Amino acid sequence: RRQYAAHRFNLCFEERDFMPGENHIANIQDAVWSSRKTVCLVSRHFLRDGWCLEAFSYAQSRCLADLSGALIMVVVGSLSQFHLMKHQPIRG
Repeated sequence: RRQYAAHRFNLCFEERDFMPGENHIANIQDAVWSSRKTVCLVSRHFLRDGWCLEAFSYAQSRCLADLSGALIMVVVGSLSQFHLMKHQPIRG
């Protein structure tokens, strides 16, 4: 995780921060549960990637379990409401 002092953000990137050889789901859980806020940039690629949807589901679960957490969803590109609602994690 890299910290940006001016904004006090810690960013987690899969390619850089996930432990190689560790269970991918464990990496996702650790990233979500160790974050104060989770931002998901939802794009067409995001909706096609099972791991992205899995991470989104964990972030939703955390918000429900720990009301001090927050999930911020930012839709990137031209995605219709219908296209978003086809995905169960997004409907939640």
